[in-house]
Amino acid sequence: MYDLGSGDRVWVTEGRRKADLIAFFDRLDEPVAQGIEAVAMDMWKPFESAVRESLPNAAIVFDRFHVMQQYSKIIDQVRRAEFKKAAKPDRDILVGSRYLLLKNADKLTEHQNERLQQLLAINTPLNAVGDADLRLRPPTSHCRTSAGRSDPLRGFRRADGPDQPPNTCGLKAAWGDG
Repeated sequence: MYDLGSGDRVWVTEGRRKADLIAFFDRLDEPVAQGIEAVAMDMWKPFESAVRESLPNAAIVFDRFHVMQQYSKIIDQVRRAEFKKAAKPDRDILVGSRYLLLKNADKLTEHQNERLQQLLAINTPLNAVGDADLRLRPPTSHCRTSAGRSDPLRGFRRADGPDQPPNTCGLKAAWGDG
């Protein structure tokens, strides 16, 4: 566990067990536990369950890496299925399109952008998946906290006030495998 405000490590354990995370939350003082508004984590179900049980009022914020990883898998599944269904002319457009669909739109060359627009124009399912990408990406992916670290809650702000992050009491699960 890391304090997102200070970057300090506040807790470490071996393994990835739900019971260990619940034990950590049980050791928190009640005011501290009640003050946690959000917990940033990967998408591992046992940890999500532990947070829901121990901190029922806390929002869960999945880290962008794992959200985008799942999204990339969906894009690939849809692209492959559409390729199998496509007629020859559309297959020619779909060939080599994987990275066009995964690449940030602002990083596309003019030629790549034209090709992507052509691809999306002929394929409704891929167009729908592409629209989801715009909703998944935060306004900027390189935001920094006042301490200069990446801010994992950027784009997930609550309406508590201007640019006020949710109070996580700085908790973020951090294990070696992401």
